[in-house]
Amino acid sequence: MLSHSRSVSLVSLLAAGALVLGPLTSVPLRAQVGDRADVDRSVPPGHWVLPDGRRHTPEETVRLLEVPADFKVEVVAAEPLIQDPVAIQFDERGRLWALEWPGYNWALRDVIPGLEKLPMPKGRVVVLEDTDGDGRMDRRAVFLDDVEWPRGLQVSRDGAIVMALPDIVFARDRDGDGRADERVPITSGLEIPANPHAAQSTVFRSLDNWLYTAKAGLRLRPFDGKWVIQPYVNSRAQWGLAQDNFGRLYYASNGDHLRADVVPAHYFQRNPNYDVTYGIDVRLPADQVTWPQGPTPGVNRRAQLRDEDGTLAVFTSNTAPCVYRGDQFPPEYVGNVFFGDVAGRFMRRSIVTESDGTLAARNAYERREFLYSKDERFRPVFTANGPDGALYVADMHRGIIEGDIFVTSFLRQQFLARKLQEPFNGLGRVYRISHRERPAGARPKLARDDAAGWVAQLAHRNGFWRDTAQRLVVEAGDRRVIPALRTMAREHADVLARLHALWTLDGMGAADTPTLQEGLRDREPVIRAAALRVAEPHLADAAVRRAVLALQDDARVEVRRQLLFTLGESDHAELGAARLALLRREAAQPGFVEAALSGLKGREPAVLETVLDTAGWATEAAGAARLVAALAQATANGGGVDRVLARLPDAKRTPDWVRLALLDGLKASKLRGLAQVPSALAAVEQSSHPDVKARAAALRKVWSEPAAGARPARALTGPVFERGKELFAVCAACHGPEGKGTPTIAPPLEGSKVIAGAPEELVRSVLFGRNLDRKNTAFPDMPGLAALPDADIAAVTSYVRARFGAATRQVTVGQVGVVRAAGPPASPAASAPGR
Repeated sequence: MLSHSRSVSLVSLLAAGALVLGPLTSVPLRAQVGDRADVDRSVPPGHWVLPDGRRHTPEETVRLLEVPADFKVEVVAAEPLIQDPVAIQFDERGRLWALEWPGYNWALRDVIPGLEKLPMPKGRVVVLEDTDGDGRMDRRAVFLDDVEWPRGLQVSRDGAIVMALPDIVFARDRDGDGRADERVPITSGLEIPANPHAAQSTVFRSLDNWLYTAKAGLRLRPFDGKWVIQPYVNSRAQWGLAQDNFGRLYYASNGDHLRADVVPAHYFQRNPNYDVTYGIDVRLPADQVTWPQGPTPGVNRRAQLRDEDGTLAVFTSNTAPCVYRGDQFPPEYVGNVFFGDVAGRFMRRSIVTESDGTLAARNAYERREFLYSKDERFRPVFTANGPDGALYVADMHRGIIEGDIFVTSFLRQQFLARKLQEPFNGLGRVYRISHRERPAGARPKLARDDAAGWVAQLAHRNGFWRDTAQRLVVEAGDRRVIPALRTMAREHADVLARLHALWTLDGMGAADTPTLQEGLRDREPVIRAAALRVAEPHLADAAVRRAVLALQDDARVEVRRQLLFTLGESDHAELGAARLALLRREAAQPGFVEAALSGLKGREPAVLETVLDTAGWATEAAGAARLVAALAQATANGGGVDRVLARLPDAKRTPDWVRLALLDGLKASKLRGLAQVPSALAAVEQSSHPDVKARAAALRKVWSEPAAGARPARALTGPVFERGKELFAVCAACHGPEGKGTPTIAPPLEGSKVIAGAPEELVRSVLFGRNLDRKNTAFPDMPGLAALPDADIAAVTSYVRARFGAATRQVTVGQVGVVRAAGPPASPAASAPGR
């Protein structure tokens, strides 16, 4: 949970804009820190029909839920059996594991009138059981308590893997009494940010046997009794991960409701010289428009609601997605993605489609959502596939769900008037959503250690059981089932059974050459692509290598793209030649250049020279310029800029299209602010080719300008620095503690021209917000902090300018006052780096 010192600092920020409010009034109120504009201090208009804020029983809440007529919702668990759930998962016995976070938003208790100030409770992992078989949980056992910052849960053998910031631990039940008696640390030192919405989260086991995290920058896998930890793409997924039947990962952020990895993201960690990615963090839907079936006034920003009826117009508070993989819904629902918007009190069903190796998504319904609740406290924070093929939803059931840092006056006056803060915590429900006309699936009656029995369940129609069977077989490590797994991987009629068997063999280190050969020529492209990944540790085997290389002419683009990723796992000459042959033919295919470059760490100069010195590359083909530019960029980043420059002056030896591509690559490299521009560039600037000459001049300008952040940040001392550092917690919630930014949430502060420029521009952005004209569509608008006093604005902008812009002068209170008096700009500030 938050440390005492951090809690105090956040409370002070809230208190800076605290109000004493009575009933709803039309009189504008003094601003909260989260207010962006006058609209955030307004009240709901009279024609909106506000839902009452009273606490409903679980059964009443179910009656207030709207779902399609052919579905029904039932209560599976409710308080006091479950309280403040943020994640749920079933085990092989049908028990429901839940991660509880009673201390979420605890800082608000210190500033809401009438609430008792209490010590902040810690989180828990609890296990719920249905002992009488009536479909409702009736037994609760605390498996693990004293959980700091509970952020992720993954059931595992003898216990659970728990993300409890700043740690990830394996909580084990060694004596079988149902309670963890050992916490085995897996990794530690994870960041605890000021804003829980920006914290690391999730421990998610994927088809490839790795445990993936969100924002923690790593993935985990047990191997030979030890934990293997690898760096991973750091900044995706705000509230959790999900996978489809083929192991592709799906995730979301608050205002960006569905993204996915079309390709495995771990490949892009291989080459620090080339960090451009393709196929990860792909936005699937065309828009963020929402259609709840009734008014949703309990959101943070009044401007997000439709004036005519008070319904939420765009996503604002998405939760962890769940790809439906069960067998209780009709078949057309398999592969659909379900997730909640906790402020909007609804759940979206998105239909995902695939074409030419990429994905897209759309709302399954016209101007409505799959589920909508009239209960103001309904908070669908997590969704999971169940053992019976139904869909399960965890409802945190709180009146206030908005993060404590960013509460607006608009929201504050609502929860006070409708008493949404009472009770503050301690509630929670889990619901089962099932199809009325279809039976529930039965649970396999198998002992946990019956490895042979679980192998057969790899062919189950319900993805929950396929995943569970794979986990149990891999965890058991019983080598006696390997022949059955190999037979299933090669011969089973069902593609998903073959896929799980292949990955189960990989998890056990038992994928042999015949199985890989069969997988690489399987009739299904998803098996061929998976077999390429599983084959990577076996590329020294000539028979495997031949089968891999046979896929150069595969009919499916996604298989050929995966081939390029796989070829990067070896420096074998035969594989290198295949890479260049494939690129020569298909460099223009989306993602092919990125896939190839990801596996060329340290080999880029040699590959670039091979391309430039091979007669077959003399004539420009589609995509060739992109490849040459990428190779030049990576070569320069790796310290080989002179090798690139050597090819530029010789117009006879180097065609113009190649010189233009090399210049583009050099400009895109990380080289900035060189003490001395290489002399070879001068000769290129004298080129008779106008485009070559112009790009050479542009490159000189880039290399001559001071590099962003080249000067060391100035260390402020004294109370201004300390206050600015404290207030920076609000900025760091989105921009990150190191100012590196967060994709889809906030751009980097490092290298920002706004921060390096005149102080008034930064002050204006902090006071009144930025990107309000939505020119930078990659990020949402930045709310202003006009509720903070001038001294605090001066402190935080001084700190930011010193840390990220090496400013030598503090921003004064007088400067802030002048900007505040001038008011917001007539037209919203245009987007720029760092907003």
